[in-house]
Amino acid sequence: MSDSRRSDSPLTDPSDDTPERDRQCERFCSLDGGEIIILRSSDRVLFNIHRINLQITTDGPLAEDFPSAPEEIVQLTESADTLELLFQYVYRGRHPILDEISVTKLLDLAEAAEKYGVSAARSLCYVRLCRPSAHQLQPLQVMAYAHRHGYPHLLDLVAPLTIGMPISKVQDACSISLFFQWLRYNDAWVQLNARDCHEVRARDKHEGSTRHCFAWRALVYSVDITLSGHGLSMLTNLDGLFAMDALAKTADRCGDVEFLGARKCMLQMLEWKKLLEEKSALIPPLSQFQATATT
Repeated sequence: MSDSRRSDSPLTDPSDDTPERDRQCERFCSLDGGEIIILRSSDRVLFNIHRINLQITTDGPLAEDFPSAPEEIVQLTESADTLELLFQYVYRGRHPILDEISVTKLLDLAEAAEKYGVSAARSLCYVRLCRPSAHQLQPLQVMAYAHRHGYPHLLDLVAPLTIGMPISKVQDACSISLFFQWLRYNDAWVQLNARDCHEVRARDKHEGSTRHCFAWRALVYSVDITLSGHGLSMLTNLDGLFAMDALAKTADRCGDVEFLGARKCMLQMLEWKKLLEEKSALIPPLSQFQATATT
């Protein structure tokens, strides 16, 4: 090594020419207890980590037996906040339980745990991201993470939240293979309401009647407004989409009544909901869609 402040390790960023001074992380500053690897964060904070801990608790590049001279520094690309969390999982003791961490920081930690093979952090991050309170806030980013690291359960858990999102937004967040996979998945849900339910939506003459039912048209409009405001992902929450109490007043304007007193608009609304339930049950989860179109 020609420079004790720079490493020839492949983990080093050779473009780092900034004159800023390094700072030492107070939590990881030990020079005792065996061979120490000095790691630098992207914002120039130094972490003194015992090599034996990296070899025992990780299975990524930091576990490799790369040569390291005293005072040599290995440059990493993650921030100090992320690394300070991550390295707590390579030592014994109580690990962070990540209850109050933001989703952005949780994803940063999850990516670092995958990159460096820190199993304890990797597992806990996955469990936390499976919680609705986490993945509902950043569904696209969580979906991309799940696909990138092979978590089909999480992928399928979060995918419904992305139905109907702007295509350009999805494309920016996803890999090419996931994007094409998502396009086919999303189209299946778009066609569910537009094509598969076209007949019942357009049927504004009830059975046995020769007049158009304007109440039915108003009901269809109300459902479409809900879909427009909340997104097509509402198709996965039919009880919320067809909130019967909210639609009942409109249905009461229907002039066609069954012999038992039920408004035909309400019966047709239930028919529409049942059709959506049956057709949506046939749509495979995202993980089962092919990434490319078949011929």
